[in-house]
Amino acid sequence: MKTSFFFAGAAMLALGTAAVAQSGGERSGPTTRSEVIAKVDARFAKMDANGDGVVNEADRAARQAQRFAKLDTNNDGELTPEELRAGREMRHDQMRERRADRPAPTVEQQQKWADARAKRAGKGGDRTARMAERFAARDGDGNGKLSLAEFSARPDRADRPASKRAGHRGHHRGGKGMMNRADANSDGTISIEEMRTAALARFDKVDRDGDGTISAAERQAARDARKARRQAASQDG
Repeated sequence: MKTSFFFAGAAMLALGTAAVAQSGGERSGPTTRSEVIAKVDARFAKMDANGDGVVNEADRAARQAQRFAKLDTNNDGELTPEELRAGREMRHDQMRERRADRPAPTVEQQQKWADARAKRAGKGGDRTARMAERFAARDGDGNGKLSLAEFSARPDRADRPASKRAGHRGHHRGGKGMMNRADANSDGTISIEEMRTAALARFDKVDRDGDGTISAAERQAARDARKARRQAASQDG
């Protein structure tokens, strides 16, 4: 149970990195501790899907049920390929709208997006066919629709290509490490106090002069250090 919770919560702790380092270059002004706490509180409220004051595996189930209900436009308790496709298109439209309101991306971010597009193109094959295969793999009873249980079930990792399994192992390790550090009392749940503490610990690492504000220069130094670590890791690997 804890493993899947860590995986589901990795994105939550990534907020700490985004808040203090802003690797996407979406802002160049200073960041304060109060801003980080406000972002953490907003993220926690979103992650605490069942409203019980902690983030744990039960919230993942609640979020899945919420997503399912939103996609199930005809309210018949099952999802068709058409409903899933409509949901993906809606998400893409929302992402484009959000990006339109953001400052122009940096050269580094543009290159990152270009690399991601090239990687997707290199997979080859028909995207529609790949999506159909994934749907069929989740459709356990073969009725052409997904129940909530089928929608929520995790794909069998043994069926994934070796390269994907390796990538997900790395993602699990990184996400689990972040969540372990946040879960200070190791009870398998994260409170808002633990989440604030974890995010502020990241903030303090970037705030070199300890003045309670991360300047543009400190943010850039954090990006450069992170980039250097990734390059060193890739060379070692």
